[in-house]
Parts: sequence; structure tokens; C-alpha cells
Amino acid sequence: MVIKNSKLRGVESFGMICASDEIGLGDLFPASREAEILDLSAFDVPAGTPLAQALDMDDVLLEIDNKSMTNRPDLWGHYGIAREIGALYDLPLTQIEPYAPDGQAEFKVEILDPDRCPRYIGVEMSGVEVKASPYRMRNRIWKAGMRPINALVDITNYAMLATGNPTHAFDADHITDHITVRPAAEGEVLALLNGKELKLCEDDLVIADAKEPVALAGVMGGSKDSILPDTKRVILEVANFESTGIRRTALRYDNRTEASSRYEKAIDPERCGQALSLPKEGIATASTMLLAVVGFMILGKISYPFNRMKWGILALNLFCLAFSGLFLGKLFAISAMSEICILLMVVFGFAAESLFRYLSMAVEWAAGQGLGKRFRRALSALLLKS
Repeated sequence: MVIKNSKLRGVESFGMICASDEIGLGDLFPASREAEILDLSAFDVPAGTPLAQALDMDDVLLEIDNKSMTNRPDLWGHYGIAREIGALYDLPLTQIEPYAPDGQAEFKVEILDPDRCPRYIGVEMSGVEVKASPYRMRNRIWKAGMRPINALVDITNYAMLATGNPTHAFDADHITDHITVRPAAEGEVLALLNGKELKLCEDDLVIADAKEPVALAGVMGGSKDSILPDTKRVILEVANFESTGIRRTALRYDNRTEASSRYEKAIDPERCGQALSLPKEGIATASTMLLAVVGFMILGKISYPFNRMKWGILALNLFCLAFSGLFLGKLFAISAMSEICILLMVVFGFAAESLFRYLSMAVEWAAGQGLGKRFRRALSALLLKS
């Protein structure tokens, strides 16, 4: 759309009154009624300021459209991209410290199928309020290609975009007794947030309360138990689900979502801790964002179950890579090749050590996908700088 000077009833006009959807900002500034004029009086900027500058849109967006990265689950969040860039260009990366729960919540979370749900964190919060997010958060979510909804929903999406691990919020007052992660019963019915009503099968994994399913695990929440206009208490879900089951369910009901697109890539279960606990410096956490955005909040204790045996099985999915630092040193004519390789592996987040004349790395299977290409790129970049 081009707005230019024109005469209206013989008087020259230098502008035009617009609704948000007329200038492509309908998702960022949703109208409460039809043909509502966009009101920007809340923005403290001088008259005549270019709209892009006033709305903080005069920046540069890097859109990464590399199909070879779609199977790299660690690159489905901004933190993963930052880690990759840090390794390639030898830049420091702010570490996300693991979250330390302060006790067990009164509500219970039960995992009946630990093979398909190795980790589930539930955080009970009260005193929250459903309202619009601050413009800065809405703007960032919108620039990332998602539609802002309200503060509570936006926070879950913001955490997902930052870490790559989906999160979800339930209205705690609509959850009966406790949360159970279980296979669906054959023929069980679930109404989703997008209006679809599904007749489930036993291959589907659901999040349920004591009465019925409340969400299709790893895909989408239910319409009756997610964030509602009168929500005052929430249960924040940060979980990890087995990839192939999520993919089957999403395809079965033709209901692929931002969440399922990530879960079906086999996310590292440790990323749940990242989504729940990011450092105070830099990116805000899901819980601290709730406090900052929605006002008064009582952060309840956390229900933090995980299956010890399942984690033992996960440990068996670690594989060891060993290669000769001496050979690489001769190849690149660098005597400290082992030290350089260990440095790169630590930057990537892998455990690495020098063992006799060989380098040994413990790599979790999902995180290890694409390791060879990543290592070669980072090694080449480091050698070119030396």
C-alpha cells in the first residue's frame, strides 16, 4: 500500500486513517471490532516519526531457510542457533543453568508411559491475569512468524522460540485432581483449541486429568482446559515426548503444529530445563516472564517427575566417538590439535576428553545428528582464524 498526498473535498491531505489489518498489522494490533482505527497514542514518539521506527521494525531479520537444518533439533530455537554461531566464530555463549526445584507440588503428575514421555515438569502458578503482552514481546513473537494471543499464551510461545522446547499452560481450575500422561482409550473424544473434535485411538498419547483428556500430547491443547478469559491459576507444562509417536499422531489427524514440528525431531530431554530456567542475564525465563508480564503471581512448588529407569535407558543411547588427534594434527600441521578439538566439542555442549593419543566424545544420539558437518565447519572456521 502506498499512501501519498491527495485532495479531499478540496483540502490537501497528507495522511490516511487506517485500521491495523489495512496495513498488514492485524495480528500485532488485533481490532476489537470491525473497521477499528489503529490507535498508536501509547507510543511515546514525536509526530512525524516513521512508522517502522516508532514500532521498532527498522531492524534486520535473519530468516534462515536451510532445509538441511530441519532435522537438527538443536537448531529449532534461537539458543541453538546462538550456540552454533558461537562455536563457528569463537564467541562466548551465555550458559543456561539447570533449574533446581525447591520442593514437590501438592498436585500430582503421573507418567503411565515413560517410553513416550521421558520427562514432564509441571509448575503451578496462581494470581495471574489474562491480558495483552507488552508490545516488545508481541513484536518479537510476530517477527518470528507467530501470532500474539495474550500474555500467558505468548510466554509459552516465547520460551519455545527461545529454546526450541514447546511449553503449554493449562487453566488449573479446570484440571480435576491431577495430571496423567497416558495412552488414549480407543474412541475417546478430545476437542482441540483449533475447533477440531478428534476421536482418538490407543496409539495417541494424551495429557489427562482424573476425568478426561485435556490435551493431545506434543501436538495441541484442549479447548476446555487451556488458557481461558477468566484464568487465574495455571499449570505450566514443560515436557519431552518420544518423536515418532508425535509424528504419527500429527499426521493421523492432519494437525501439525509448531509444537509437533519440534517434538517429532527428537528433542533432547535436557532442554526441558532450559525452557524452564534461563539465566537472569539476557533472556527471561518462562516463570520470571509471568511475574513481569501478568503482575502478581504466587509461584507454587513444582511437580517434577521423571522415570529413573528411563533415564538409565537414555544413557545407553549415548555413543562414543574416538578419533586420532595426532592424525588431525599432521593433516592440519598444528601440534595442539587435540586441545582445539576438545575446545570445540565443549562449546557444542558435548563431553570430550583426551584419552592416550585419541579424543573421546560422549554424544547423545539425538544431539549427535549432524555432528560431523558441524564439527568440520567449526574446525575450518577456527583454523582459518589461526
